Amino acid sequence: MTFKEIIEQNDLFIISSHVNADGDNLSSSLGLKIALENMGKEAYYILDEELPEKFEFLYRDHPNYSSSKAISIIDNRPYVFIGLDCAILKRFNIETSIFEGSSYKINIDHHLGNEYYGDVNLVSTNISSTCEILYEALKQDFEDFIDARVATCLYTGILTDTGNFIYDRAGSETLRIAMELIQKGADKATIAERVFRSETFGYYKLMGEVLNTLAVEGDFAYACLTKEMRERWGVPYNNIETLVNCTINIEGVNMGILFKEKGENEVRVSLRSKGLVDVEKFASEFGGGGHKSASGCTLYLPLKEAVAVAVKRAKEYLS
Repeated sequence: MTFKEIIEQNDLFIISSHVNADGDNLSSSLGLKIALENMGKEAYYILDEELPEKFEFLYRDHPNYSSSKAISIIDNRPYVFIGLDCAILKRFNIETSIFEGSSYKINIDHHLGNEYYGDVNLVSTNISSTCEILYEALKQDFEDFIDARVATCLYTGILTDTGNFIYDRAGSETLRIAMELIQKGADKATIAERVFRSETFGYYKLMGEVLNTLAVEGDFAYACLTKEMRERWGVPYNNIETLVNCTINIEGVNMGILFKEKGENEVRVSLRSKGLVDVEKFASEFGGGGHKSASGCTLYLPLKEAVAVAVKRAKEYLS
């Protein structure tokens, strides 16, 4: 069956995305949820975690549900599972039975290494965001259901996953889609304010501490963020991702790493490049992934050891 046929012939849809929700996966999930509801369908966004506060303007009226809530909603009814912005099954932060019990599975994604786990796979790794792929699919078959709310979601995802349109894959087609979304009512002013101009005082105090750890070695820079630092300033873990930019926005630096201590022996590693260095390949060596210019992985080590291991490998990788 095609994407269009599955949507038209079913009534209940369960939507999910990768763990540690970011702008693209959250925005594509909510955009599709609203579009399906515009069609008269029943749709739910399922993710077993709290969503980043900066995107509250999108999910205020469309909260995510837990796996246990989803199972009670399904109640033995047939449903379609739609995975957005998630390349591999283990990255979904939901109960596996929700995926396995679905009548049909749709996979919409732009990451390298996608497992093509869907009955329908709308996957293109040369596109800068999942929101772009979703927009083209909706435009082709269900354009009448792309209202201003859907447009606002999709524009947000494109804006965040292209680094405000600066990443190398944000080309003319990306800008065309962004233009069309604005024409369909995307609230560009609110998006800019909430995503880029609404950080807390604590966030900037935390940034100051992170900058004090910043080190530059040739064309490589890195910084550290401890759990204690984050808790001192009351900044949620899911609101620190953009701090990695302080490691790459330096003249002469081509690879940046932010080490984020999440637990005693768990360090999330965010990687960025300006396009000359393939950080997705680097991340894959540690079981992670993403894109050439923006990737991540997790090291299950104390922070000091994680930094030593990754920095040593980065120097080798860049030599």
